[in-house]
Amino acid sequence: MTDKQKGLVEAINELWRGSEHRLYVRHMYANFKKKFKGDLVRNKVWQAAKASTEEEWKDIMEKIRVIDVKAWQWLNDKPANQWTKSHFSIFPKCDMLLNNLCECVNGDKTILTTRCLPIYSMLELIRVKIIKRRASRRQDIGKWFGEIRPRIAEILEIAANNSGSLTAHWGGNDNFQINDNDDTTSIAVVELTAKTCNCNQWNLTRIPCMHAITTVYWRHEDSFSYVHDHYNKSTQEKIWQNVIYGIKMERYWNKLELPPLLPPKIVKQAGRPKKLRYRAVSEIPANARKFTRIHRSYTYTICKQQGYSFKTCDRRVALLAKIHKQNLNQQLVVYQQPAENKRTETLVDVPDIQTEFVDSNKDGARIMTQESRATNQYGQY
Repeated sequence: MTDKQKGLVEAINELWRGSEHRLYVRHMYANFKKKFKGDLVRNKVWQAAKASTEEEWKDIMEKIRVIDVKAWQWLNDKPANQWTKSHFSIFPKCDMLLNNLCECVNGDKTILTTRCLPIYSMLELIRVKIIKRRASRRQDIGKWFGEIRPRIAEILEIAANNSGSLTAHWGGNDNFQINDNDDTTSIAVVELTAKTCNCNQWNLTRIPCMHAITTVYWRHEDSFSYVHDHYNKSTQEKIWQNVIYGIKMERYWNKLELPPLLPPKIVKQAGRPKKLRYRAVSEIPANARKFTRIHRSYTYTICKQQGYSFKTCDRRVALLAKIHKQNLNQQLVVYQQPAENKRTETLVDVPDIQTEFVDSNKDGARIMTQESRATNQYGQY
């Protein structure tokens, strides 16, 4: 799974012929955002990537073409079998759109903390971490309660909960038609013998989908028996059974009558060496010390609506004026000074707009509160 590395696709095809090559959809989506704006067409990109059938993918691509022809052409130029589930091969038994298999190595900082070291020290630390990782995997497998992976059991439980509104109709020869309880239209067709479903989810991962679980429950059977052997406990034990043995200290190594290897010439580059990768705008910074509002829903305390803040709320002027009016007991005293130096007082209600306090001697007018009037009724103002 790669992004945009030049020549990497050809190299993989040359070394591992017949292997499937996929794009890292998150990086492809980041490149897509740089050229095309608008949340509507961006959301359609992820819908197209997650579409499990070719018909569903075509419908979403047609919607993208109606919204933006250039965006549709940009996606259409990408090979569909590299970025959408609807065209993935069923041989790998994996429908992943992200590169989590490799990111998990970076998650425990295996590469990040060692790549700045000398070659020997870097390889030695990576080897030790791989030893610890494989040993922990063997211990985790021994703690499984069932015969399949706990994560697969959770996926089956979620699918079973979603299958509550479905009904299976047996047609013969392990062929079932799945209908919604509220609709007579066929949703999917399941072949239990071949372990296939036309929604293509079961075909991609070999984990029964909600349509398959509906048929399994109709036959009063266990859904775990229809999970591929790749997820079984015995298979996982075989995967992690190989042990990486320790290496003796350098003083116990066999001495070779060969000249020692010399390190490469160091060419010092300008500036401080960069250890962190360049992150996209939508990503959270690695050294962030406070929560960011990216991908978070926040509520403005005044208007009580989500997605608004003090700067983006259109109602803030009227709302702040209303709150200020309540603090002034909904009344203001207007003093006017005629030309004969006589005072007149008038009580007026404040309208539901932002109030502007006048503090000038123009036309002898001034606005002040009742509290100020009581303390300064006959004084200078």
